Amino acid sequence: MPFFVSFIHQPLHQPLHQPLHQPLHQPFISATFDVTHGDPTALVEITPAGNAWAGGTPFAQQPVIAVVDGGGNIMTPDSVSTITATLTINPSGFPLLGGLTQIVALGVAPFQDLRIDKDAKGYQIQYTTTAGGFHLNTSLDVIPSTEFMLTSSLDRQIGDRMGSSCAADDVSGLVAIGTS
Repeated sequence: MPFFVSFIHQPLHQPLHQPLHQPLHQPFISATFDVTHGDPTALVEITPAGNAWAGGTPFAQQPVIAVVDGGGNIMTPDSVSTITATLTINPSGFPLLGGLTQIVALGVAPFQDLRIDKDAKGYQIQYTTTAGGFHLNTSLDVIPSTEFMLTSSLDRQIGDRMGSSCAADDVSGLVAIGTS
C-alpha cells in the first residue's frame, strides 16, 4: 500500500498527493549566518532573594538577576554592566546591607551577601542596571532570627524561633534577656 503526503502550499480542497518513495525536493544548503542578541530590554529574577532572617545574617538564598533582550534571551555578551539593589519599600527603616552593586558576568549578576537586620513583612527590593533604563521590583519578608536579636523594648518580639529574645530599654540602656 503506497503512502501519500499532501503538500501544504496546495489548497486543501485539491491536495496534490505524491508517494513517499519519490523525492519531494532537492536538499538546500544556505549560506552561513550569525544569530545575535537584541538590545537589552529587561531584568529577570533567576533566583529570588529568600530565607531572610533578621539579626545580621545574609539571606540564605541570595538573588541572581539577569539582563535579557526582547526575546527573553540572557544577554551573555554583557560582562560590563552593573545591577544595583535598593529598598523602595522599607517597613522597618533598617537599610539593605551587603554588596548592593554587582558586575554582570555573561548577562547574570549573582548577589552574595545582601541582608536586612530587622524583621518585617513587605520589603520591596528594586534592581536597576546600567544596561538600560529599566528595573525589576521584588518583594521580601524578613523573619525574626534564630539568634538573639537586639531590639527596642517598644518593639520587642515575644520570643524568636528558639523561644528567646533580647531587648534594650530606650531610656536606661538596660538589656533584658528572656525566654518563653
